[in-house]
Amino acid sequence: MINLSKNLTYTMETKYQGRSEEIFKSKGTFSWDKSGSYLIMNGESGIPSYKVGENILFVLDAEGKLITGNLANNYTLTKETNTLTEKYWKLIEINGKPVKQSEKEPHIILKAADNRIIGNSGCNSFTGGFEVLPGNRISFSKIASTRMACMDMSIEDQLFNILSTVDNFSLSEGILSLNRAKMAPLARFEVIYLK
Repeated sequence: MINLSKNLTYTMETKYQGRSEEIFKSKGTFSWDKSGSYLIMNGESGIPSYKVGENILFVLDAEGKLITGNLANNYTLTKETNTLTEKYWKLIEINGKPVKQSEKEPHIILKAADNRIIGNSGCNSFTGGFEVLPGNRISFSKIASTRMACMDMSIEDQLFNILSTVDNFSLSEGILSLNRAKMAPLARFEVIYLK
């Protein structure tokens, strides 16, 4: 996975399939070639690392040439069009205040297969439905939770209230913000990549 930023920096996570579950992380800068069709990572040697296509990156060999043959499809990266789903979103801020560590970590996971939200409020587990509409609009419905009593239920109460009132979202560099109209973010989540 490669995240390219507007300030010409990148972060990369690599896993060698079939060899190990270890994830290698790296970051650095990149530049474009004169034609705008190739990415050069870290400015090293000026040899392109990727050829850019429509919503796709083709990994290039050490000489800057396209990889061909039976394994060529294994060397393409496709742009994620929906970066909300199938990720563990840890709650880091609610109503403008940082979320303190609790016994259970408040989080949400949006499941693409059946438009279902699952998560934990810091006390109770919950589930429900969600819908994403054009213009970064989002809504949650039919939220149901377990009924455990915890010492501090304030985060849970606020989170459930936010899920019932939120109408849009924004994403920026691994941070998901749930919003209502043009107000300040009601809740902010950080993506956590599970190993």
